[in-house]
Amino acid sequence: MQDEVTCELISITGGNPITIGNWTSYDIERDYFTPADAFTFTLEDDRADQLNAELQIGMQVNINVNNNCIMVGF
Repeated sequence: MQDEVTCELISITGGNPITIGNWTSYDIERDYFTPADAFTFTLEDDRADQLNAELQIGMQVNINVNNNCIMVGF
């Protein structure tokens, strides 16, 4: 069984979260000299135009593995 990794985008103004599960890659980095962890990911989704219109600065981003939240970013 393969683990399911999804990204959930939550608007700062409320509303339904956007869930994306078919990205091309993701990378998680840690640096001892940086006080906070950082992560980046690249998404490839057939809803790119719709998602681009809905993205906002400051959105909460949850990274989930098998429906369990393992990381939260903004």
